[in-house]
Amino acid sequence: MRVLLVNHSSAENELGGAERSLLALGEEWARREPGLEIEVVTASAEGEFARAVRSRGWELFAVPFWPWAIPHLYRPGENRFDNARRDGRAVLAIEKRIRDTSPDLVVTNSVVNPWGAVAAGLVGTPHVWFAREFGDLDHGLEFVIGVEQSWADVGLLSDLVVANSEAVRAHAESFLPGREVLVTYPPVDVEALRTAPVSAAAGAAAASATDARQGGEGTLELLPVGTVGPATRQHLAVEALGELRARGVDARLTLVGPLDHPEYHSALLDTAARLGVADRVRVEGYRTDPRPYIRDADVALMLSRSEAFGRVTLE
Repeated sequence: MRVLLVNHSSAENELGGAERSLLALGEEWARREPGLEIEVVTASAEGEFARAVRSRGWELFAVPFWPWAIPHLYRPGENRFDNARRDGRAVLAIEKRIRDTSPDLVVTNSVVNPWGAVAAGLVGTPHVWFAREFGDLDHGLEFVIGVEQSWADVGLLSDLVVANSEAVRAHAESFLPGREVLVTYPPVDVEALRTAPVSAAAGAAAASATDARQGGEGTLELLPVGTVGPATRQHLAVEALGELRARGVDARLTLVGPLDHPEYHSALLDTAARLGVADRVRVEGYRTDPRPYIRDADVALMLSRSEAFGRVTLE
């Protein structure tokens, strides 16, 4: 059997939950079906995700595209024509790839990118859509053609729609009357996370950070893990840190996750300075292995208002 897995982004600098879930899906699928041929479509041939795909021995097909669900700041009107033209070329390229390689199934990962689904529809190849997020409710994304029409197209272009939680299933079914959406939870090997050795680089970084503590052993260590941005609301942790300081509690906050929103990151530091806790906030950025920081923390924080699955909480 041959499958074409279509990822929603380039993920050049870090692996998000959707990318990790796609990789885990392919690994489990290959384990259960020996001889399975996997090819992955993504927007870039370089970076973290491309390396992760190649390291598993899977084929990689890179073609530039633009999602149909994106933040407002990435959609200035003058770019719409260029984006549409690029996406049209991407659909044609994926369609040709499907015709050339004849996969038995095309799988789209995440609701923010429909181009693999459109290409599969043009060829007539069976298609499965994995919905791994709400899009608007969790990440604040705007669907270019509207939420209702986008979800209607998800159903129209798919032989099967799969959600990663009961919440996402209910959300999807609200736009797809009479259509059953299945639920498959992302595979997370909790025991492997608990027992696997810490990478040397991550361990050294955590050890260095521990040695640099100013508060000593009595410091309460707080840790949110995830992309530092408005949707994950780390500003609440900074405000809480200020309140703890006012109450005489010795605490420190470590931010582990991609710094994809420079203005938000800058605002966090300004808030920390205003509350007198700038020296108690440590920004580590993206780490491929966050376990040293989790082990070093006293309290793990999940601050987002809405989570489709909450992979970070489980980990």
